[in-house]
Amino acid sequence: MASKKLLSLMVPTGLLAGTLVLGGCNTVEGMGQDIAALGNTMSGASRDVRSEDDKGKSKDKKTVEEQARAERYDKAEREARAEQQREGASTRKG
Repeated sequence: MASKKLLSLMVPTGLLAGTLVLGGCNTVEGMGQDIAALGNTMSGASRDVRSEDDKGKSKDKKTVEEQARAERYDKAEREARAEQQREGASTRKG
């Protein structure tokens, strides 16, 4: 009696499991496509972030270069003024 009862539960359970497995083929394929699309989206976002970081680094580097150039210009200008003052002082003495 127990085996008839067990068999009567196993058959519908097996059929249900088989249906889910066969029906899952489309789901797994779709899930794979979704995962691939998600991966592509994340890769694109990563490239965008890296691109923005590179632009920021270039801008910072350019700013540092411009600042150094301005400092060199200011130094040259101060030296030129000092030289003019020395020349003016020496001509006044002579």
